[in-house]
Amino acid sequence: MIVEKVPLPEDPTPADAPPAYDSIPNSGPSSARRFSHDEKAPIPGPSTYPPPPSLASSRSPPPSIRSSTPAASSAKGKGASTWFGFGASRTAREVRSTVLSLVRDLVKHSSTEPAPVAVLDSCWEACKTNGLSMSSILHEKSIENHTPLYWAILKRPSEPVDPDQPDLLSSLLRFSAPLSESMASEIRQACLVNSDHALFQRLRSSAAFAPLLGSEEILLGGEVPPDTVIVHDLPGDEGAFAADFEVAMFQRRMRVTQQIHLEFIARGRLWRLSFFVASASNSYNKRAGSWLISIELLENCPPTWLDSRLIIEQPSQRPFTPPPSLIDSPLPSPPIKEGKPKPTISIRLKSGSMQLVSPLSGNDGNGLKKVVVSLDESLMGSSLQFEYVICCFNVVHEADLWVWGSVAVHTSLPQDHYKLDWKRGSPSRKRSVLSVNSPQ
Repeated sequence: MIVEKVPLPEDPTPADAPPAYDSIPNSGPSSARRFSHDEKAPIPGPSTYPPPPSLASSRSPPPSIRSSTPAASSAKGKGASTWFGFGASRTAREVRSTVLSLVRDLVKHSSTEPAPVAVLDSCWEACKTNGLSMSSILHEKSIENHTPLYWAILKRPSEPVDPDQPDLLSSLLRFSAPLSESMASEIRQACLVNSDHALFQRLRSSAAFAPLLGSEEILLGGEVPPDTVIVHDLPGDEGAFAADFEVAMFQRRMRVTQQIHLEFIARGRLWRLSFFVASASNSYNKRAGSWLISIELLENCPPTWLDSRLIIEQPSQRPFTPPPSLIDSPLPSPPIKEGKPKPTISIRLKSGSMQLVSPLSGNDGNGLKKVVVSLDESLMGSSLQFEYVICCFNVVHEADLWVWGSVAVHTSLPQDHYKLDWKRGSPSRKRSVLSVNSPQ
């Protein structure tokens, strides 16, 4: 029903005249606000628009937003905001997934990425803010069943992309510390694939790879011992090599820590040469307290026959450097008498009738895990506990060669023939030597 508008008796305004708009400003601010509110008021019901600031400030934020304090936001730093588009609502699972993706990209493009440190720093800050462990994430075999460190070693460029910045390998190693035994095994395998003995020795000298524990840390002042291993492939023989070692504080470490381990890569295999003190319940049938030497294969190295000798010679007289004061002067050691030289110590390590096998090669019960001999088996071997020594370790392996010096014996020959050939004289070879720094 339509009701017609009836004009007031004294109203001169026509019935169909529009309202007088010029009268609206004179009605005051409150009327204007009320008009605007009436015309623009939303339809009652659920709204898809965000609430105005006055309403949003009165609402309590969700848990993820509430946990993001100004201090935590500032802790993320500039790097985190650059590499991560995380809002505070992102969960720890999303942070972990993003970190793995960024690390994978770094490894994939390691030859062209100039500054991996900035990305890894951002990842570390994001993990810290969300209660995650960056080291644990990097320990995961997240890239084709291997860790990021494994691939960083395999893809390490011969020349650094930016000499003034740490490379990807160094950065990953720093953020992965402390390394588990599984991670150390990954590093060994990667260096073995590349046959990169030099890089392996460099990694072994880092505190992340070989952390000091207990008495060794106190004895060495928290620094990794500067032990060096130099490998020489003997020319004309695909199975023979020589390894020279330089061991710092040899005698003192043997007496205090009772073990020294040296690892190296030679002829496509990973080796470990160990010096240790026999315990009272040792399984080698050796006298308790005697000094032992062992050699073994590591990781998934193929089995091999082994015949080797540890050569220990008398060192030359070391030059004396006067200390800055009498307080710093070490206790005097007996001078090495000139004249008749001491006999050379020669200790043989051989696998005998069984092949030397790696503990991870799957040949359990079908080979020899390590070759162990006592220093007492040499007439002068026990003097290692009291004298400065110079050593050279000559190793021969491979299934078809038994070599020391220039004597070669095929492993298929009967044992009697082997003994006969071993007794033959061989041309002398100038041996590389190892000086053991052990001030007493």
